[in-house]
Amino acid sequence: GNRLIDRNVVCNTARVNETFFISIPGEMTSELGFEIKREARNLMLNPVIVGYANGFIGYIIPEKYYKLKIYESSVTFFGPALDRYFLEAARAQLQFMKEAEYEAAA
Repeated sequence: GNRLIDRNVVCNTARVNETFFISIPGEMTSELGFEIKREARNLMLNPVIVGYANGFIGYIIPEKYYKLKIYESSVTFFGPALDRYFLEAARAQLQFMKEAEYEAAA
């Protein structure tokens, strides 16, 4: 993937009231997007996922699809763990946003 696409991309987050914005530098499958949205809603935040933001690294698919002979897996350039990377990044940002809310209220 490094030969084809610059992987120096940014994943940003922002919060406006109860709306949580997260930028994803690629095309994430709906399955992964739903997981991020579910976790945001569990924290009482309204999630908005913005794809193709701050760069493009290809498709971001669940690991279980990585070895299948489908189009999305053929344009996933950074290995089978890419989905976990972005899920963990989103979880960390969600937790940070929620903790900042508690600190501001204290």
